[in-house]
Amino acid sequence: MAITTSNTFNIPGATDTISTARGSWNSSFKAILQNFASANAIPVSTNLNYEGATTDPKEGMLYYNSNTGGLYVNTSGSDMGFGTGPYGDFRRLGLGTRAYTDISTAATNESHLDPGELIVVINDTGGVSNNRVYLVSDTNKNLVDVATPYTRSISNTAIVAAAITQHEIADGAITSEKIADGTVIAADVANESITDSKLDSSLVLLGLVL
Repeated sequence: MAITTSNTFNIPGATDTISTARGSWNSSFKAILQNFASANAIPVSTNLNYEGATTDPKEGMLYYNSNTGGLYVNTSGSDMGFGTGPYGDFRRLGLGTRAYTDISTAATNESHLDPGELIVVINDTGGVSNNRVYLVSDTNKNLVDVATPYTRSISNTAIVAAAITQHEIADGAITSEKIADGTVIAADVANESITDSKLDSSLVLLGLVL
């Protein structure tokens, strides 16, 4: 990354002129003020000049990626067990969430995401159910839904046979209009499992007549 006045910290040396020192201090303050703002280029030793000598990024220094809108903090080589981030020792961890306007954009920009980071999707007009909180679960940048469901549909192929018991169905939740015509056959009804109390009174009377 080229040294510029917006992303370089420079402590003047004893041999620098007053004019040069003033310029160095001004650029340094500007770099700190902007959190070393730069597009996809983290601060490296060439951006940190201590009286004529370069030095490595310091613990706790901040970096703002002006391209992705992410703020990062330097962890001095400690990955804290969360895997490698996209910007080396500058990590998103501990700095809150990153917002996207739709889930497809979040997935497209997965290279910018840090393992262990939380992201939020807001204003997703393509599907309001996508407006949720997601966890970047691993170094492969998989997104895990960790939000309370807004709405959810489950296909029949996602239900394991016999996984839903009578205790999980609310009383009166399944009515005749929810059962497709002809879908319940004699083989589906266990012997003596349907009692008179479970049938409409008119049906019971009809059975007695027959």
